[in-house]
Amino acid sequence: MAELGRLLMYEAARDCLPTISGEIQSPMAITSVEFIDSREPVAIVPILRAGLALAEHASSILPATKTYHLGISRDEETL
Repeated sequence: MAELGRLLMYEAARDCLPTISGEIQSPMAITSVEFIDSREPVAIVPILRAGLALAEHASSILPATKTYHLGISRDEETL
């Protein structure tokens, strides 16, 4: 589940997070890259209980995040 959570975080980060352009020195040459914009706050909100396993290693990919928890219970009478 942790590996699945990491893969989902990679996909979400690629498509949904704000990025900035920059350059880094690679072993071969200077290259242009896209960085996640650290000025924008990012929160991880797993839906309890099933989402906890997926969010377990999310901070290894996005270390500057805060984790919040969302718990929902249903009304057994009205479903």
